[in-house]
Amino acid sequence: MIQVFEKTGPDFQRKLDALCNRSSELSTDIEAAARKTIAKVRAGGDAALRASFAVAAGAGPHATYACVDSWLTDFRGDLPKIDVPTLVVHGTADRILPFEATAKRLRDERLIADLEVVEVPDGPHNIAWTHPDEVNAALLGFLAR
Repeated sequence: MIQVFEKTGPDFQRKLDALCNRSSELSTDIEAAARKTIAKVRAGGDAALRASFAVAAGAGPHATYACVDSWLTDFRGDLPKIDVPTLVVHGTADRILPFEATAKRLRDERLIADLEVVEVPDGPHNIAWTHPDEVNAALLGFLAR
């Protein structure tokens, strides 16, 4: 890791140190979010939660930090170029990519010409694991049209 920090500079090291210093606060937030998700998740959801945690735990600190800048890229100018039917299935309780800031805007601002947005009530991030019936129904309905 020292080589990674040297290559990315002192700013990266400072920000990573700040993040590590907040780890207990972040752990409390993560634990609270996990408890809330567990309460909402249907049968089989425990496996989904474990799988989500395994994916998150496998992320390296450098990649986790470095990917944040890519979130700031505004791709809205590219969206009108999409010329195929497009399906967006999105949970209304997604705390990572809130519905109001993402899928709802795609629909309301008509950024993609042939767009179908399916809202999954109380669906968290990665609803394919927690709401497979709703996701499968949306996919099958979309493919049937």
